[in-house]
Amino acid sequence: VLGTARGLGAVLIAWVFSDDIRVFFIWHIALGSLQLLLLRSCVWSHVRALGGRAFFSLASLTSIKRATGAMFLITVMGVMMSQIDKVVLAFMVPLDLLGQYTLAWGIASGLSVFVMPVLQGFGARFSTLASEGNKEELVNQINLASQATYAMVIPTAITIFLFSEIIMNAWLRDPDIAAASADSLSFLVIGSALVVCSYPL
Repeated sequence: VLGTARGLGAVLIAWVFSDDIRVFFIWHIALGSLQLLLLRSCVWSHVRALGGRAFFSLASLTSIKRATGAMFLITVMGVMMSQIDKVVLAFMVPLDLLGQYTLAWGIASGLSVFVMPVLQGFGARFSTLASEGNKEELVNQINLASQATYAMVIPTAITIFLFSEIIMNAWLRDPDIAAASADSLSFLVIGSALVVCSYPL
């Protein structure tokens, strides 16, 4: 809920109140802080309900170092892979073309906003079923998460693909930049949709 509120709220604030980039970042900081406080409160209330005492445990941290190390490596590689195209293009094309591509990528990568709540909702269930060895139900839950993802991402991607110039113009309010970026957006949104649809797996 908070992840969706962070994304949609930022859009509404930029559209209705102010298009100042600082307002955008302040909104994200405020919602991120609220989410952190709520999650902290929930975790500690569960610890106390189970009769436990909250304390830092280095042994617990080192017991999961392989899993967290793997997740850290995956995250770093994901960031590198999602940004490498822009780094390479910065040396190959003029700055105005890089700007048009980056604008198109910004919209196309927004498809992940639809799938993140699905992943957050199903993630704990996936972990529980995997730890129990319940492969049949895990497959069913992955299929359900995948279908929910497809239902949200594919129609949105097709709409952006078909109306890329109109969408860019509505966002930027500049017909020249919208026309120049539309082809990149049409191409990128299909690739982004394919990647995003694989997230539940």
